[in-house]
Amino acid sequence: MQENTLRQILWWVRRSSTIISRIFVETHLSTAFFFIDSMKGNIIVYRQPSSSKSRQLSRALHGYIDKSNHGKYTYERDGLLDKIPHRKLIKGVFIVRNKHLKKFEDLLKKYEAEYHTRNIELKPEDTEILTNQEE
Repeated sequence: MQENTLRQILWWVRRSSTIISRIFVETHLSTAFFFIDSMKGNIIVYRQPSSSKSRQLSRALHGYIDKSNHGKYTYERDGLLDKIPHRKLIKGVFIVRNKHLKKFEDLLKKYEAEYHTRNIELKPEDTEILTNQEE
């Protein structure tokens, strides 16, 4: 069922006079809206043609280990992918949820990477992986 159709049904139910039917349908529709939203995602394909910015972008995405005082102290620096749920398909190709797309795009723009994004419908295994990473 498409999102617009569900919204039309919800509007009709709110106009309905029977309270029991309103409660029943609104409960099931909110579950349906959540399910539809959880099945949406984005695929991001990028490449960094500049070798100097490629390393910087890789560190910003994946994080790195920083050492100081001749290796006496080590610090783990988190990257963007440590903070958001994602699925890596192959080099330069990631699947993320809609709500995390802006952060990813901002980072790619900052390092002047060439990228393309498309809205996709997530497969059940993608949804499971992204949900498990959020927890």
